[in-house]
Amino acid sequence: MIRLYPLFFFLLVFFIDLNAQNGLYIKGQAGAISAANTTLFNNGALIFVNGEISNNQGLLVNATGTLELTGNFSNYPTADNTYQSSGTERFYGLNQQMIYGTLDGTTSLSGRQINQFNNLKVYKSLTSIPNKYLTLKTNVNVANNIDFETVSPNSTIAGTGVNQAVIRTDSTSPSNVGDYANELYVRNPSAVDAITNAAALSGNGHVRYVEGKLRRQVNAAVSYDFPVGFKPGTLDGMEGFNITFVTAPANKSILGYIQNGTDSVKYRNVVCDIGKDPGLTPNDPYSTCAGAPDGILDKYYLEPSIDLQNEWVANASDAVGIINYNITLYPGTLLDPLTDYYSIPSSCTGNGGKLLRVVTRNGVVDGNNQIGPDIFEPFELDSSYLFCNLQGSVQPIGLSTQNGFSKFRIHGTSLNANTALPVELLYLHATPVNNTYINVDWKTATEINNKGFDVERSTDAIDFKKIAFVVGNGTTTIPHSYFVDDHDVVAGIDYYYRLKIIDKDGTYSYSPTVSARLEGNKSFAISEIYPNPTMGNSSVDIIAPENGKLIIQFLNVIGQQLKEEHVDLKEGINKVNIKTTDLAAATYIVSFQYSELVMTKKLIKEN
Repeated sequence: MIRLYPLFFFLLVFFIDLNAQNGLYIKGQAGAISAANTTLFNNGALIFVNGEISNNQGLLVNATGTLELTGNFSNYPTADNTYQSSGTERFYGLNQQMIYGTLDGTTSLSGRQINQFNNLKVYKSLTSIPNKYLTLKTNVNVANNIDFETVSPNSTIAGTGVNQAVIRTDSTSPSNVGDYANELYVRNPSAVDAITNAAALSGNGHVRYVEGKLRRQVNAAVSYDFPVGFKPGTLDGMEGFNITFVTAPANKSILGYIQNGTDSVKYRNVVCDIGKDPGLTPNDPYSTCAGAPDGILDKYYLEPSIDLQNEWVANASDAVGIINYNITLYPGTLLDPLTDYYSIPSSCTGNGGKLLRVVTRNGVVDGNNQIGPDIFEPFELDSSYLFCNLQGSVQPIGLSTQNGFSKFRIHGTSLNANTALPVELLYLHATPVNNTYINVDWKTATEINNKGFDVERSTDAIDFKKIAFVVGNGTTTIPHSYFVDDHDVVAGIDYYYRLKIIDKDGTYSYSPTVSARLEGNKSFAISEIYPNPTMGNSSVDIIAPENGKLIIQFLNVIGQQLKEEHVDLKEGINKVNIKTTDLAAATYIVSFQYSELVMTKKLIKEN
């Protein structure tokens, strides 16, 4: 290895001010550097500085060489005098090192990056937290690679042992980990080569990661790691995440970090067919499960007390259009102890051992794949989601097939008391039909001594009047569906409906309130599916205010999309064919999307 010490070498090119021992200080001077003589070191040459480097309005060019230093690095350029690099910058030594000035350039000159690093290497074998830091006092761009080296470049100065370096993107560690002032930007979109020798995401640990904010350039349908986390010694240190793109994105950058939790769950009640209800009492807990899922939805409740105290942020500020991806979060056992979550008993055949633990994106369970809350509204719950894709005792957890970036947080249930087999009421809907009347329909999973239902209506959601009575089914564990058609309605008025559930002993309770309205001739309206049930194809009548596109999606009862069809609508009345010949006998949810309006209907396919 060639080691060129700075004084002898740079006197050929620069005015040198050695105002600090073992330092290299470059100060620009008129005529000091000619245009023909700007390459300071190249062809693998090594410049080693046992101290700091400060480029103050000078022209410092690293052409395929290696610039090593044990102190701080600062760069204060002018329009003509800059730091240019197509080589390597290596930081190591016995003390904390800092980076100052302007190093966020994004252009190149003659193949060299201007005012940014090219290959950033860092090695610290020290266990002392302050001394293992490479601290960013400014935004820093790296054109090619960040390498947490596995071998010390200089055993005399760097010491020996495992590299324990941490790159911190602020002067100090802020109390809220999302408040880091700067970011480290890796502009190489290669998933494999852009960040090397960082600690494994699944291993967590307190070495070889970015404490603060890491931005990565992406452009391929591959997996990108974000080894980010807290200050070393805090919880698990690194609490990273991974993004796998389903389709290749255009050249974009993703900014990733972890911060104090801000987004709570929008609806904490979740329904899923977990197992078979033994029928001992209404709303039996999961601990009494008597077998496999029985076709009746059960519920669990996401407790505020065990919302994960932190959340992950992945922002694509320069994103255009839809980006499809999967995200996996890698919390450690200190940040996210799996013992906090309720484990479904083995008596729930097929779901035994799964944890009641979910991920939300912007407070929504399962992100853009969520089903509800407009579909599932139990009596005792204001609103709920449908989510069944629970997992066992595995630390990493994530979301699949997402198409928007923001905040991701983990939530769960810890107590058996926050579970129920089954939910009493599965849903209550109010739906305009052919823009002429309103259909009010509901479905129960169980009934205990139920005399019946008063259907009540209001135009202000305050004063309700009874418009119908429907006889109940007493005590039953078999699901039952009910409906009332309200023809005494006019267009342009919001109508609110609720159920008064009356027991045989005269006691009663109220359901949540739902609403619907008829529109004028320029509104969108859709009839019920007919025939329904059906053994062949069915139809719906649709009134469209203007020519447009209709998207029809077929979902199974757990919310999985089975197929999608597109139909051209003309202004006025349209008869749309609902193709079911390729579907198996089952119950389906059919979603109709027109412009920003989405309506859902239930369809039963029979053999």
